[in-house]
Amino acid sequence: MADSDLITAFSFEAGDPKFSCLGDAAILLQWRGAETAERSSQIASAFHQISGSRIPGVLAAVPGFTSLAVHFDPLLLTAAELADQLQQLLQNEAVPSQQETRTVCIPVSFAAADAEDLYDVAEQAQMSVEQLTALFTETEFRVRIIGFTPGFPYMTGLPESLHLPRRATPRVRVPAGSVAIAGGLAGIYPSESPGGWHLIGRTSFPLFDPLADPVCQLAPGDCVRFIDQTNVRSREGSL
Repeated sequence: MADSDLITAFSFEAGDPKFSCLGDAAILLQWRGAETAERSSQIASAFHQISGSRIPGVLAAVPGFTSLAVHFDPLLLTAAELADQLQQLLQNEAVPSQQETRTVCIPVSFAAADAEDLYDVAEQAQMSVEQLTALFTETEFRVRIIGFTPGFPYMTGLPESLHLPRRATPRVRVPAGSVAIAGGLAGIYPSESPGGWHLIGRTSFPLFDPLADPVCQLAPGDCVRFIDQTNVRSREGSL
């Protein structure tokens, strides 16, 4: 089978991914239908199945909101050979209807020095800071993808009352560990970088370590809950 035949040969029934070449060293799996929680679960399940399969030649699986890219070494296998193995993997290892998820609790400080946009966000959301932080910490978030910078989690679940557009003027430097929101998403900046999201807190939770295994401490499909440690951080800073 030629790699150019992948789109036709590996188009499955509704609900299954369609395979296509993504350059010379990657395959793109795309799911039909709208972006939904079920679709997110399917992509997360496929990501974990492929990552745990240890297929020789596979370098990385990178999930998106509606797709999954599988990068491979073209010196070890062809795109068609990999697509065949992935097809068998995803069809033979049935995805459970309710995938077991991991819940990660992340401490966050909402102190003024750690949350430059907190009062502005509260004003735009027409609530008090106390109401905002309570709502945020009561919410369960779900990691959808890791991207932008190594370890940056894009998380869904943000209450609709906190859906705000990105800042009109992005910051040149956002401090590492900043907990932020934009649109309908929440995220955490693993390292200092430019950014246009609203900063509402900060955490010391390590998101990315190139020497660790895995290098990213959060993965697609993880549930995240934030724990308010504002007072703890304030007391530590006064010592």
